Amino acid sequence: MKDRPMSVLRFEPTEAQIQHACIELLRQLTIPVYRVGQRDARGTQDPGVSDLIVLSPTYGTIFAEVKTKSGAQSAAQRQFMCDVEAAGGQYELVRSSYELACLLGGS
Repeated sequence: MKDRPMSVLRFEPTEAQIQHACIELLRQLTIPVYRVGQRDARGTQDPGVSDLIVLSPTYGTIFAEVKTKSGAQSAAQRQFMCDVEAAGGQYELVRSSYELACLLGGS
């Protein structure tokens, strides 16, 4: 009987889990972070606005959109990214708290 290789269970964290890990990292680094509510029952939230607004003393204001490894931006999110960058702002697509840490200089 041949030995079969063990299957490896791969876990992809949800967007909410990644966002939570990013917020925890920023709080540990004492960097102010604001979550932007995407599920506003009153309909007052503009579509496409980034998930997080990071106010880094070193790197300035960063608009961070959190996505899973396989997640894609919506058309509204791509438009928001273009608007931020056209205004000279910094927009980042973040897929892990590690990626965010690297963006912040490996802090």
